[in-house]
Order: sequence, then C-alpha cells, then structure tokens
Amino acid sequence: MLGVAVPVSGGTSITLTNAPAIVHLGSLAGGQIIVAITGTGLASGSGSSATALITSATLSGPNDITIGPISVLSDTNSNAVGVGFRITPGSSTAIGARTVFLKNAQGDTTAYSGGLEILP
Repeated sequence: MLGVAVPVSGGTSITLTNAPAIVHLGSLAGGQIIVAITGTGLASGSGSSATALITSATLSGPNDITIGPISVLSDTNSNAVGVGFRITPGSSTAIGARTVFLKNAQGDTTAYSGGLEILP
C-alpha cells in the first residue's frame, strides 16, 4: 500500500491505497510531501523499536523530484509499521505516472509500477 500526505503541524494523516497515490503540484503549500509505504519486508520490529529494512528509494522518469532519506513510520494505534520518505517536486516537475523503486541493504529492488502519479 502506498499513500502521500502534506506534512502539517502536530502530525500527519496519510491515506494508503492500492491505487496510484496522486500528488497535485498546484496544491502544495510547503513543497514537500511524505510518501508512505506499508507491506512485508519494509521494516522489522514494531512501534518505536522498528527499523527500516529499505535503504533507498528512487522514482522513474526525469530527475526533477528530490527524494529524502528513508524513515520508519508506525501507527501507534494499530502497531502497523512501514517506511516513508519526503519528496520535493521542482518548479518544472513533469506530470505523469512514476514507478517507485525500493532497495534494501542486500541490493534487492522492488518496484511499484506507476505507484505515484504527478498531476498539475
């Protein structure tokens, strides 16, 4: 599952979906967006002791989106654990679908084809 959210003061609410997550460039106030992903093999442990098994994320398409480091995201209500990273689109970011690639320390890569869609 993948979802996006714009960070807000006091916390962030992210809706995860099996459909592509949509980023609307015209509605970005701060410019940064959190991409959150849950699923098997992304993190180990639970709650505050969880650690990320994913070491990097990349996107297909032009190099027009800055990607931050991987961090562990956990839901304190359900103990669900996943990973997340911040993206910052540029002023000339191309619209269209992007594949999200995740890599672990062993070099294994997985892809969510068309998982992130950039719209005007």
